[in-house]
Amino acid sequence: MAVVPRGRPIRAARHRALRSVSTGGGAQVLTSWTLFAFSTGYVAILFAVAYAGDRRARILGPPARKPWVYSLALCVYCTSWTFYGAVGRAASSGWDFLPIYLGPVLVFVFGAPLLQRIIRISKRHNITSIADFIGARYGRHQAIAMLVTAIAVVGVLPYIALQLKAVSFGFDLPMGASADGSHLVDSALTIAMMLAAFAILFGTRDLVSTENHHGMVLAIAFESLVKLAAFLAVGLYAMYGLRNGIADAYGHALALPQVASRTSEPLWRMGFVSQTLLAAIAIICLPRQFHVAVVENTVLSDLRTSRWVFPAYLAIISVFVLPIAASGLERFAGLSVPADTFVLALPLAGNHAVLALGAYLGGFSAATGMVIVETIALSTMICNEIVMPLLLRSNRFGRLPGQDLSGLIKMVRRVAIVVIIALAYGYFRLFTGPGTLAQIGLLSFAAVAQFAPSLVGGVVWRGGRYHGVVTSLVVGFVVWAYTLLMPALLLANGSHLEILRDGPFGIDWLRPEALFGVSGMDPLTHGVLWSLSLNLAFYVGVSLLRSPGLRERLQAAKFLDDAVGPEAPKRSLPRISATIGDLHELVERFLGAERTTVSFAEYASRVGRGALDRGDHADPEFARFVEHLLAGVLGTSSARLVLATTLRGRDMQPEDVVRLLDETSHAIQFNRELLRAALENLSQGVSVVDADLCLVAWNQRYQQLFEYPDGMVAVGRPIEDLIRYNAKRGWVVSADVDAAVARRLAHMRAGKAHSHERELPDGKVLEILGNPMPGGGFVTSYSDVTAYKRAQRALQEANETLEDRVVQRTGELTALNCELAEAKISADKANEAKTRFLATASHDLVQPMTAARLFISSVDRSQLLPSSAALVGQAEAALVAAENLLGGLLDISRLDAGAQEARLEHFPLAQVVKPLAAEFTVIARDRGLQLRTANYEHVVYSDPQLLRRVLQNFLSNSMRYTRRGSVLLGCRRRGDALYIEVWDSGRGIPEEKQREIFEEFRRLDDYDDGQERGLGLGLAIADRIAKMLGHPLLVRSWPGRGSVFAICVPIGDQAAVSLPRPAVHDLAESRLAGRRVLCIENEPAVLAGIEALLLSWGCHTVAVRDREAAMNWVRKGEAVPDVMLVDYHLDRGDSGLDLAEEMQGLWGSRLPSIVITADHTQSAQTAASARGCQILRKPVKPAALRAVMNSVLA
Repeated sequence: MAVVPRGRPIRAARHRALRSVSTGGGAQVLTSWTLFAFSTGYVAILFAVAYAGDRRARILGPPARKPWVYSLALCVYCTSWTFYGAVGRAASSGWDFLPIYLGPVLVFVFGAPLLQRIIRISKRHNITSIADFIGARYGRHQAIAMLVTAIAVVGVLPYIALQLKAVSFGFDLPMGASADGSHLVDSALTIAMMLAAFAILFGTRDLVSTENHHGMVLAIAFESLVKLAAFLAVGLYAMYGLRNGIADAYGHALALPQVASRTSEPLWRMGFVSQTLLAAIAIICLPRQFHVAVVENTVLSDLRTSRWVFPAYLAIISVFVLPIAASGLERFAGLSVPADTFVLALPLAGNHAVLALGAYLGGFSAATGMVIVETIALSTMICNEIVMPLLLRSNRFGRLPGQDLSGLIKMVRRVAIVVIIALAYGYFRLFTGPGTLAQIGLLSFAAVAQFAPSLVGGVVWRGGRYHGVVTSLVVGFVVWAYTLLMPALLLANGSHLEILRDGPFGIDWLRPEALFGVSGMDPLTHGVLWSLSLNLAFYVGVSLLRSPGLRERLQAAKFLDDAVGPEAPKRSLPRISATIGDLHELVERFLGAERTTVSFAEYASRVGRGALDRGDHADPEFARFVEHLLAGVLGTSSARLVLATTLRGRDMQPEDVVRLLDETSHAIQFNRELLRAALENLSQGVSVVDADLCLVAWNQRYQQLFEYPDGMVAVGRPIEDLIRYNAKRGWVVSADVDAAVARRLAHMRAGKAHSHERELPDGKVLEILGNPMPGGGFVTSYSDVTAYKRAQRALQEANETLEDRVVQRTGELTALNCELAEAKISADKANEAKTRFLATASHDLVQPMTAARLFISSVDRSQLLPSSAALVGQAEAALVAAENLLGGLLDISRLDAGAQEARLEHFPLAQVVKPLAAEFTVIARDRGLQLRTANYEHVVYSDPQLLRRVLQNFLSNSMRYTRRGSVLLGCRRRGDALYIEVWDSGRGIPEEKQREIFEEFRRLDDYDDGQERGLGLGLAIADRIAKMLGHPLLVRSWPGRGSVFAICVPIGDQAAVSLPRPAVHDLAESRLAGRRVLCIENEPAVLAGIEALLLSWGCHTVAVRDREAAMNWVRKGEAVPDVMLVDYHLDRGDSGLDLAEEMQGLWGSRLPSIVITADHTQSAQTAASARGCQILRKPVKPAALRAVMNSVLA
């Protein structure tokens, strides 16, 4: 790193260079006050442009697209390094200037998909900076964002100092002889103060960092035009004023030895590649470039224009670099004029004062644009990722309700801007010296390059981990500081140079510029190679070694899923207790009252609501909006912390609340994947639209049936577009396309079920069934019945001409009958496959639910805080609801598939009614109701289990929708039939809806009188069971007075009643403490859950997974257990019952055994009963397991 000691020799060298320019060509000298006046005037113009841009956005609204402004703003990449330093680099090293232009061009030409992914993800997650992006990707860990911010500040300070250095010698050079120090203006300090004022005024006006700074971006675009025009003017002067055109200028430049000879050197090529890589990385990893390219992007389509505008801008500038360098070397041969000043020195030497002033303003523009955007980006990172998180966690700022923090946020950002510029000015005065601009810039490029593995890996690799990122950033930054920054500082101070020569403590292999003995490279290539290689190695290696946490998995899935395709349905949050007023006060603390009111009004208008009532409870959608709004001010991690604390109150730690939200998101994501898998396994096409008639779900079969083009079917697309597309293709038979589309939309809005068939132009026949969804929306299924309709038509045609063509058609009818037989066989096979699918689905779905239920039941809630115990209770209630839903779905599926067998017998009805009455009496008492029974001493002929299920659903339904009064369960005998009736005093059911209540998922109200949400499956199951048993169902209702549900059952034979079942032992007393229990279960999660639950009951538990482990345990001669819990199906086809039988043979005694299985078939029940074992179906209720164990041990 060519940085030399500071002090008086530097100023003397600079003054000699200034005098050389004057004496070399009799340059016209400008006074310091003239330059200061022009500089001030130029900054005033920037103020005016920025003010006009902001004013236009406030009055007319922000432009929907601004591709040219966006593309030119990206040219803030061209700093004073590009304007001055590229020429100096070319003069000293030939083609070494080119990588700085080539790297970004390659990224924009070939890496546009990566840029699009980053921008798309950032917009969806309201990202405010590169630190926010990396921190949010890897689990929203604030530590990562803080680390990235610290590295960015340290790494970019030399780059800002470079701009101040360029401003300084750009200010001093035109003054010529006045550069002896007689002027009293410290140019760098003065300009630094003006730039700080500009950044404060136009960069911190809006608290929401993700909102576009229209005025600032417009000013940066204007500066890009100024510096381009200035550089072109000097370049044309070098080509046509000092040479005879472009051919002559390039012929002279290419003949220079540093241009012609160095390309053949291997070390030069290695350095060329490393610098190209650094430039390519810097175009997105520099904080200012990320800010302009990502945060300031309004629409993704602007990137398409910038893909050719930005590379063209760089190409135009690069064309003139070599001619200017060659002209400067010739004009100032033998004079000590720094090559970095050639752009300004050539016009001065030629007495072209206007051109020199233009060149000065171009360099001034290049430096100021970078400083403004860089300081705004860094101040946002410092505020959002370091200062505000620390303040929010402190008692003073984080716990005071209603405290307005908007002024504090602005102050933090403004102070950060001033501190950054002050530190850069100090670095400029202390360390930059007369080193070339390119060398200082490359130092910063190498620092921000440490973000590349974490940034790029975060959007292309799901395996990146939090610990891998932290380790790689720390290692990469330390190696950069050791191999690049430390040598620069030591050379600048001129002290401790023996460390560079001999290594610390004389350890040769630790020399900063020859680390581990690797030498033969230039210092930059050496430092970049080691820092980036170790960074990448630790990122990949540590990530592979560490297993991800739940938060990391969720964030990785969201980032990678958001990067492609249409936006996924938004995740839900748990029901919250905070009101709109609570969230309004929260946002006011950070945005201020006026801005908060405007933002909330815009939200209400966007979702079609009136004025928001501050007393209403905030729904999850509104909570997401608030989180999105806060993320623009505080960053994603701090926004989640602030919102979570408000939603759940202050009785929990923020980390616990964040974990709860993330676990809820994980459960919802699991349910989404389960639903998607179920849809994709249907043979019918399915489409689902919401209340606004926009598509929200579909399966692949739906797309195949209608042959939609790629990209047309997407979440949020109005169904009207798809209907109109089909109509234009002739798939909707109507002369008036608009009228046909309107009819179909009106039918869906009316929410009426429909069924019809449609023949498509290609001969395909679809059976279309549509059903409205509770709460709005429509589900439509499409079945391909072409084969069936062809067979139907053939039969119809045969019947119409049967009398005339009996003989001729006999053969055809025979063939047709064969086809129908084959179709029936196929249908039977499909039904069998469905039955197998149900068995497999029930087994695989109940396993995780069983494990979760057992784990939660094993928690000792008496040891938890009340709030935590309540959360555990809510989780248990959610699992119970999921079990009920799954059980209902499987019951309906088994009944429809004929997999449920009825076992009819003669039995006393009291055997069913008494347990139900005992169970529902408690429920009725909790609801303030009275449950009465009457006249149930009869013998009936039915299936007791299935009849109990029907009556249980009747009672559940009556309890749910009865607010006050009583419920009566009684019987009426009429001849040889007994009507078992359930009367209630609830709200009643309108007559026109009394058949709808027996349909799946049909609820007359979303919530019952107790604000509980029913599943809409109970009466549907009762109806199917009644039809299977041949027992008619009756319903009568009087709206406002109540309803009665009844089932008609045949009277049974008293003489045929089976012997009474043995009395159930008193289970109130637990006999489980100290008991030895052997558990055999092949599912690890379920086994661990049972073991945890039994330990909480005081049992001594032995847990094994398979036959081999069980037999090994028996052979050890351990004490015989008191009871065995065995799974019916074990791995490798083993039977738990057979294994239990074999073990009892070895012990020489029979033990009480309980079979726990997810197999709901009758064969499992029969096998268990034949061995004298009790059986429990998964998901297992802990109370049921405890009761059965007490019973068998009695």
